[in-house]
Amino acid sequence: MARSILKALSKRSFPVAQTNVQGYLARRDDTSVLHLPNGNPYAFNLLNVNADQVPIVYEAMGSLFFLDRFNIGFWFWELSQFPEMWKNSFRYLDEVWVASTFVQCAVAQASPVPVVNVRVPILPPSPSPLTRAKLGLPTDKHLFLYVFDGLSFHERKNPLGLIRAYRMAFEPDFRHSALVIKTTNLNRNPELAHLLQQEMKSVSGILIDRYMTREELSGLFHLCDAYVSLHRSEGFGLTLAETMSLGKPVIATAYSSNMDFMTPANSYLVACRLVELERDYGPYQKGNLWAEPDLQQAAILMRRVMDNPEEARQKGQQAKQDMESLYGVQAVSNLIMSRLERIQGQPRRTKQTI
Repeated sequence: MARSILKALSKRSFPVAQTNVQGYLARRDDTSVLHLPNGNPYAFNLLNVNADQVPIVYEAMGSLFFLDRFNIGFWFWELSQFPEMWKNSFRYLDEVWVASTFVQCAVAQASPVPVVNVRVPILPPSPSPLTRAKLGLPTDKHLFLYVFDGLSFHERKNPLGLIRAYRMAFEPDFRHSALVIKTTNLNRNPELAHLLQQEMKSVSGILIDRYMTREELSGLFHLCDAYVSLHRSEGFGLTLAETMSLGKPVIATAYSSNMDFMTPANSYLVACRLVELERDYGPYQKGNLWAEPDLQQAAILMRRVMDNPEEARQKGQQAKQDMESLYGVQAVSNLIMSRLERIQGQPRRTKQTI
């Protein structure tokens, strides 16, 4: 997200600089913005880290980094209620930016500072010369793709629900279609790894559990026929937006942040009901709500996408137009630049300590 914002603003010749805060879990092979000036010489600091990381970054960078700057956090969150344990992070900031109305509503309920939805620029995955054969994918089947990180909580991402819905849609032989799930870091969750392997085997699916190069990942998105996410909640839905920007049909749960850019005209929306969490899942605490998608309807929609290619193509083309109009570089950089201009004269942090 930080890279996409830097790229969007620099394409508009807006003065930007970057400070790369190293993280031990993050790959460091994308250097596409590291040619930009380093440091924070300008009036605004935009911290592209979530609420839980803000105090850590403040400690790492030191108070002088924040001094005499208007400090903005760019946050994502997946539930409708903001966690009490992260409210201390507001004290480091003058404003919070978010990328969806869903997150804006959740954060604003708890925030003592303004919370502004500036969206986020969606840069379509670059064209790739790779073929299905090069990526080990079948060349004669309709491919349904889903991508998630194994470090995310799979209960929220719901890949097991997707496999069940795919089974409902295409059992018993799966001759004309294939489900492809791309993930990483399953080695950190052996129980989930074993379960996913068994479930994918039962539907003759393809499980890719490794880091891909940017070229390989772009190729995967370009080579799929449709994308499916039966998530229970999303803080944005980046892979959904990226696939839509390529003009591909997308099937997804009709809940949370993706509802800002998904409509019946440009995608296939899966009905759901809200359910209460019966226990904690990491930061997602018992008593909160998320969605339970209708797997039977999801199965019907997967069949519909495969059996009605012209309708799917039209929805994909509408999605591509909508993403460019609302989330293209021009549209989002306009929002960001307009907001910065509006708050240009507002007071900045003048204390060295918090």
